[in-house]
Amino acid sequence: MPGGHRRYDEDAIRFLRAIKDTQALGFTLAEIEDYLRVVRRGRAHPPGLPYLGPALRRLLEELPAPRDGLSGTERRALQAVASGSATPIDAFLAEQDLEPAPFLGDAWFFRALAVLGSGDARLVETRAGDPLPAAPPLGDAHAFARLPLRLTRSGEQVLAGRADRVALLGIDR
Repeated sequence: MPGGHRRYDEDAIRFLRAIKDTQALGFTLAEIEDYLRVVRRGRAHPPGLPYLGPALRRLLEELPAPRDGLSGTERRALQAVASGSATPIDAFLAEQDLEPAPFLGDAWFFRALAVLGSGDARLVETRAGDPLPAAPPLGDAHAFARLPLRLTRSGEQVLAGRADRVALLGIDR
């Protein structure tokens, strides 16, 4: 303990960050401790809650990833557009196919897509090169769902892990 400070290895630091991230989602330390106790006993989930572990993991995917700053939803949205989804509704359907279980509806997906399509450093835009308009319910749902989409150069860079979404677009969570 040089200078009265402890040194922690990378695993300990990752564990502490995961605890802090889970607290940021609204879980108390007691709830996190209960879950960890169950996991350490070799069970994948508490009795009677078979989907708790996968649900918590999926919720944690909504935090910005260290590699590229994307949430799980944002990454799947960009992957869908990069793979040829031509409109927001096509991208939503493709994103749903990439999910192991239903996670969110079209309105929340459209909101995430609209954030990715805003500002000068946007990651997705209309085929005409314009930023995406407001998503429903703030904008016209029918018009938004039919917008022709494409990735921007920044979107390609972020998806490839060569740029960071948070550095380009900021963070709202």
